[in-house]
Amino acid sequence: MEFKLILKKLNNTLSEEDATIFQECIMSPTFIKHILRR
Repeated sequence: MEFKLILKKLNNTLSEEDATIFQECIMSPTFIKHILRR
């Protein structure tokens, strides 16, 4: 899955803390709805 690959790359460039916040944002319902709407 491309999406997971992108996440992995982002996680590698982010600090531990940033990555956690970032993942929480990505898993939020509003973000998922935003992606599905495209």
